[in-house]
Amino acid sequence: MKKSESVLDSAGKFSLWLEDIRNAMKANGEMKVDCGECSVCCTSSYFIHISSHEKQTLRCIPKELQFEPIGAPKGNVLLGYRKDGSCPMYENGQCTIYECRPQTCRKYDCRILTAAGLVESENRPLINRKIAGWEFEFEDALSKKKFDAVRAASSFMEAYASFFPEHFVPSNSVQKAIMAIQVYELFLGDAEIPCENGNTDFVERRVKEVMDTVEAQSPNWSR
Repeated sequence: MKKSESVLDSAGKFSLWLEDIRNAMKANGEMKVDCGECSVCCTSSYFIHISSHEKQTLRCIPKELQFEPIGAPKGNVLLGYRKDGSCPMYENGQCTIYECRPQTCRKYDCRILTAAGLVESENRPLINRKIAGWEFEFEDALSKKKFDAVRAASSFMEAYASFFPEHFVPSNSVQKAIMAIQVYELFLGDAEIPCENGNTDFVERRVKEVMDTVEAQSPNWSR
């Protein structure tokens, strides 16, 4: 039976999830995700960002597995992955440093990609299957309106990326979804984002609003 023909996995009530993930995007927040036996994010060729203030985490990870990302603040490191795509701290079906795992892992929730209508690259089919399998519950009309606004924000940034400064809109799907969550309130009530007949005034105004909103928030969250 195809996934679309089967019962989808419940992603929970959207407004409650949205509130939780916006809180998690703050400095030391954490998402509580009922992963069950799923460990797809641990085996999908992700680089894990670890900031310099995560002292305990850095002590738990062998130095030879840490490398400095280009352009990142001094002291920040990345944790790579094995040839099979698995995290080097993932052994026998579990995280060997779970109690001191990076903030990136504590905050990661693949439902954010479902919410933003995004997918990962083709070399991450298991993650994409999981993303496609989630289904949110809408408590009321406002909840659905918020969901549509997150999707609209994501679509806007993809459609009009050229209106933003270079590299402002992330190429990374999770980072783009995070940005959509940050700015979704700007898109409440927007059925479409038109830019027709050479009239770009609306788009340019919205681009500035998005930039101002993002720059006012600095989530310490990378995937």
